[in-house]
Amino acid sequence: MEATTEERIREIVREEIAKNRTNHRTPKVQEFNNEMDKWFKDQYPGKDFDGIKVRNNAENGLKAAIKTKLQLKNILSLSDEQVAEAREIFERYKHLLQ
Repeated sequence: MEATTEERIREIVREEIAKNRTNHRTPKVQEFNNEMDKWFKDQYPGKDFDGIKVRNNAENGLKAAIKTKLQLKNILSLSDEQVAEAREIFERYKHLLQ
């Protein structure tokens, strides 16, 4: 068995912390969030208070559906493995709003 160096132990610890850190978005999760943001801004382009309120309500509804279906405490805890199912929920939700 090969001895583990101090640097390798530090690397392992950093990897585990990054993997389990809340409020951390991986590139795949961030791409999905950007996709949602763009769709909502395109659907609800209003910049006045009422337009922003409608867009926020629509976004909050989607995030609540994703959190409920995937049993997430917070939408920020979405993992790479859950993105495909979250995207499916998003596609269904878009049809409800069109």
